[in-house]
Amino acid sequence: MAGRQDTPIAPPRAVRRLVAALEPPARGAIPRAARGTLVVLAGLGLGAVLFTAAELHLDGAAGIAVRALVAVALAGSLALAVQRLRARIDVMEAFRRGQDAMGEALLLIDATTMCIVYGSPAAAVLYGRSLEELVGLPARELALPADQATIDARGHLREAGHRVPERAAMQIAHPGSDPRFAEWATIPLTVDGHRLLLSLARDVTSRQRAERRLAEEHAFLEAVLEAAAGPISVLAPDGRLLRVNAATARLAGMEPGAMAGRTPWELGLMTAEQGAEVATALRERRDPFRHAVSWRDRAGRERSVICSATAMRDGAGRITSAVSVGVDLTGQRAAEERARRAHAALDLRSHELERSNRDLAEFADRAAHELRESVHAVSGFTDLLDAHDGAVLDARGRSYLAAVREAAGDMDELLDGVAAYGSLGSGEALACDVDCERTLDAVLTELAEEIDARAAAVTRDPLPTVPGDPGELTALLSNLVGNALRFGGATSPRVHVAAQRRDLGWQLTVSDDGDGVPPAERQRIFQLFRRLHPRGAHRGAGVGLALCQRIVERHGGAIWVDDAAGGGSAFHVTLPDREAR
Repeated sequence: MAGRQDTPIAPPRAVRRLVAALEPPARGAIPRAARGTLVVLAGLGLGAVLFTAAELHLDGAAGIAVRALVAVALAGSLALAVQRLRARIDVMEAFRRGQDAMGEALLLIDATTMCIVYGSPAAAVLYGRSLEELVGLPARELALPADQATIDARGHLREAGHRVPERAAMQIAHPGSDPRFAEWATIPLTVDGHRLLLSLARDVTSRQRAERRLAEEHAFLEAVLEAAAGPISVLAPDGRLLRVNAATARLAGMEPGAMAGRTPWELGLMTAEQGAEVATALRERRDPFRHAVSWRDRAGRERSVICSATAMRDGAGRITSAVSVGVDLTGQRAAEERARRAHAALDLRSHELERSNRDLAEFADRAAHELRESVHAVSGFTDLLDAHDGAVLDARGRSYLAAVREAAGDMDELLDGVAAYGSLGSGEALACDVDCERTLDAVLTELAEEIDARAAAVTRDPLPTVPGDPGELTALLSNLVGNALRFGGATSPRVHVAAQRRDLGWQLTVSDDGDGVPPAERQRIFQLFRRLHPRGAHRGAGVGLALCQRIVERHGGAIWVDDAAGGGSAFHVTLPDREAR
């Protein structure tokens, strides 16, 4: 490889000295620094001996030579001693600068008074005080009141000779801000007979807050996991269950501890083939992978679950675990089956009802046809009797003849109403758009003779176009307007047809100026064959309002009656608008 240095480069002497000073000695060996000190001391001692001997026994050139040799040796030893002392100072300075760069605060504390005698610049930052404020401050005042008792107890144990753990953690009373968390270590030492405590502290506030947030998030996720209604499980790469929530345990019918460490196919929750299919999909990154599983629980009930499996991967893309989230469809499937059966039964009943309605309509039509022939025969023979023998009838006979004619007319009207009621279909009748203006015009043309006979006045508001059956809406307005004419004022009745927008529909109102409908009768008058007045007081067979209610219901609306604003009755009908179709 280009640029590679195969021959090791000898480190500079200063670096070797630093490493030698920092390296811990082997067990039983004298540290290199100590060995150097011994050599210096031995040299100084030997030089002193030689210098003394030269002073006492050697004179002349020999004495001068020995004295010079001793002076050189002493100077070399002193230089070596100074060099080693400077190396120690360099090491301590590098240590101090490293502590400050790492943000580790250094304090020297008097072990007797427990007051601070020295603080590093990093300590001033950590504790939020200047170096002048730190010196002389009792060390316990750096902690919160809750931790001061702990610091005092540690000091008492140390004074009593007990071994106190060097590492501890506490909160710092930081002036002007929230308390901060610190990890610190206290090491006792003695310098020149003075007992000191060397305290090193590191600010771990950010880590503590991150750990607290992590713990809160973990607790939140645990609560969500256990509160989830669906089964959730965490699996190892080999398929073993690492964690299951309460829903999974309930669904499987066993305790969570009994499921841990076992695979779903060992527990009978899925087949080994299904497990292999899920594993293949996750390896091929086809996650989330949805799959269905079914089994019988311990009670013998068949369970159906839809699961979604997702792989959790590390930075290299390797699968570290898998999370499976499921939805128990057992109840839903059972509800769907019940709904299907109920829908089938409803369809059957609907078909039966439609058939019954057709039979009833056919019966009503045939019965009305047959009865109408009999009524026509009675009316015909009444006319013949009046034509041939009317001259010989007295007043009583003619009154009888008039009563028969009126009864035949009422019967004919009744049969028409029954036939119309029976001919109504079932379901909705919103196939066409019906112009209520034109429909009312047709109704008024049909009732023109009766309107003229009673000198009635019929007014209207602009009427809408609504979806419905044209014939049925014509019958609806014909009956409502006809009733208003019939039961309106005694002379010159007034009838008004109004229209008002109501949400997604319209409200039509037909009001008159008659006597009104008593509150007790306002629901009963819509019953079939129900008359408000005695027979003979007014024409009618008691079918019209029942027919109106049936028509309105087929159009998805409602009908009711209350008092009109100026007196009389007001019949209200709601009909859907085009948007409601």
